Amino acid sequence: MAKFVAYLTLLISAGHAGLLRRRQTCPQVCDASRCPGQLQACYYGQVTDGCGCCALCAPGEGDWCGQRSGGGLTCGDGLRCDSVPGTGTGEGPRSSCVCGSSGPVCGSDGRTYPSICRLRAEIRRAEFDETPPVILIRRGRCDSDARPDL
Repeated sequence: MAKFVAYLTLLISAGHAGLLRRRQTCPQVCDASRCPGQLQACYYGQVTDGCGCCALCAPGEGDWCGQRSGGGLTCGDGLRCDSVPGTGTGEGPRSSCVCGSSGPVCGSDGRTYPSICRLRAEIRRAEFDETPPVILIRRGRCDSDARPDL
């Protein structure tokens, strides 16, 4: 019973510390006039900041995410925040955005993209730049002899 009470106390204090940290860094009321100006090209989509107030460009594949990112950002479309080993500087694991679907894909521009998420980012870039869109030709490398597998 004593272990349970100690565990419960620890759990409650950790939750309370998180609330205090949020209260210290986030305003009580969102003031949109303090947010960054209109976002330009967000190739991986948009997310709200850690306070749930301002729109920001979502972290892309390979970008830091979660609590260790300095902002607790969630990843962009089709990405998930996964723990990766420390950088060798004595840090613990950090979190990085990784594509939910692995493996290379071939785009209509003849380029092989490392993931479908990178291809989606290229599609958004083309939309923002008003250039011809890139579409998925097949899963796998462009230079492979595999038949299209959509």
